[in-house]
Amino acid sequence: MEDKKMLRIPKTIKTKTEFFVGYGVGELIKTLIITGITIAVAYIVYLIRQDTIVPVLMVIASATVSVVLFTKNSINFSLFDYIKNILKFQFSQKKYKYRKGGNDLFLDLQEMMK
Repeated sequence: MEDKKMLRIPKTIKTKTEFFVGYGVGELIKTLIITGITIAVAYIVYLIRQDTIVPVLMVIASATVSVVLFTKNSINFSLFDYIKNILKFQFSQKKYKYRKGGNDLFLDLQEMMK
């Protein structure tokens, strides 16, 4: 049998195609989905108002915001990832009840962080 050796790739080398730093194919797909949904909503707004400026600004703004939201930084986190982590922490359990020596004690992380 052949000996297979593991090749380690440094974290700084990108393994996926990127259009610019931090923005690759995955981020492009997410941006296109959001922009497509916004185009549908903008078309409905256009049918109701018969005005083109608001729908055009909606599409441009949604594309710009989605690119900013999904572009990853040097530690591979995007603004969207930060918002997800903040919301996950906000709705997670922060008070822990435990028993020590027959006494019920509470550990409150929100009080400790003040």
